[in-house]
Amino acid sequence: MVVNRSNSMAAAEVLLFLCLAMVLSFSTYSRNRAWSDGVSLWTDSAAKSPGQARPNNNAGDALVREGRFAEAIPYLSRALAADPRYVEPHYNLGVAYMRTGRLDEAVSEFEEVIGIEETLRAGHFGLAASNRYLVMAHANLGNIYNLKGLYDRAVDHYREALRLAPEQTSIRFNLALAYRRAGMMDEAIKELEEILRLDPSDREARYNLFMLKRR
Repeated sequence: MVVNRSNSMAAAEVLLFLCLAMVLSFSTYSRNRAWSDGVSLWTDSAAKSPGQARPNNNAGDALVREGRFAEAIPYLSRALAADPRYVEPHYNLGVAYMRTGRLDEAVSEFEEVIGIEETLRAGHFGLAASNRYLVMAHANLGNIYNLKGLYDRAVDHYREALRLAPEQTSIRFNLALAYRRAGMMDEAIKELEEILRLDPSDREARYNLFMLKRR
């Protein structure tokens, strides 16, 4: 999950920011109800396999997707206790921490994602490494450091995310925001112009480019 742009530059300042049945018929009804949505399906599965990484991660992921971040944390923590090198729960836990204001803990999880992915790339398992989580981890570290006012660090992470996924205009917009907040207006203008080259219909980038050029 990457934090996307809001509808205005001002809003984008806030970066941040899913018993045994007595009769067969009752058992079937309860099972169908429990599996009717992702959260119920995977929390039910995790309850039956508390020591397994996958059902706990999937339960946490489903809760994160529903915005139930605090509820997701115990499931994701159990997933990592079962498999500390499992990238997805590290990423999901980073998102859950970030969205509950636990920014330093989120940083640790996103850095863990990057470390695992880079280890995979450096070894014999390059195909196992996923650009997706690497890009999102760098982007969200950029968001956190942007929020903290550590613009140099934010810029470094946004640039790395864009090196891996240069077409991601939301990340490029947040980079422009970091430049603007750091007083680097020419750099911010350059990023907004690149967004419009990639997507000429982007009204938000066009408006903010106009505002920066008329300063």
